[in-house]
Amino acid sequence: MSTLGFQTFGSGRDPVEDAVKELVSTKEWGGSKFIQMPMFFPGGTAVTVCVTRSSKGYVVSDHGFAYRELEAIGAERSFGGSIASIAERQGVEKDRRRILLEVPSEDISRAICDVAAASWSVVDKVYAAKDDAEDEDALEEELTAKLISLFGEQRVRVRETLLGSSSTEWGVSAVVRGENGRSVFQAVGNNPISVYRANTAFHDLASLETPPNLVAVVRRAAEMGPRLGLLTQAGRVIEEDQPDNVFVRMAG
Repeated sequence: MSTLGFQTFGSGRDPVEDAVKELVSTKEWGGSKFIQMPMFFPGGTAVTVCVTRSSKGYVVSDHGFAYRELEAIGAERSFGGSIASIAERQGVEKDRRRILLEVPSEDISRAICDVAAASWSVVDKVYAAKDDAEDEDALEEELTAKLISLFGEQRVRVRETLLGSSSTEWGVSAVVRGENGRSVFQAVGNNPISVYRANTAFHDLASLETPPNLVAVVRRAAEMGPRLGLLTQAGRVIEEDQPDNVFVRMAG
């Protein structure tokens, strides 16, 4: 009896081999072999790697599948910027639409894994950023609707542009005009880019001769982690579901 508890397979069908065949499949087309990996893009399609002979050995690429996954959601322009850091980390190369490596035969297995991992990573990265952006947009819509209901359309300017002390123009979610001046309300997502953008804008606006009240509105403060401290450096932070009187108090 095996100490690992595996059953002796005997002469019948090997369930492990059957499982492997289901997880990894290979097809040949146009002189290239396409390997479907046991990894899936956020959209549900399997990560696929293409292997083609070359003068130096083999070119292992994702055949542009990651690019096409992004193209399907209108995010193909994100491919170049997103793949740069991933390519360096995974040790792969890239061209306009592909992730690839040219390797000798003894390095094919490593190259297949590296290209597949990079292909999956770039699509996952863009999808995550897209989800963050959509959540931030939703938060902004909810915030502006709340402010209009509290203060009225005459006092609220939605998606206003303000000039900071550096002469940089900053787009903010809303500005509430009151007797004691202006109050800026900015919807801030959990992702680092949203936090750093808000932090930079708040510092610049806070340096004005007559600075506005600066209020960052987040989903859940506890989910911000250490980045919450960046937001509190130049403004106040409240959660989206705070009572109405909190928003009124923040507006001065």
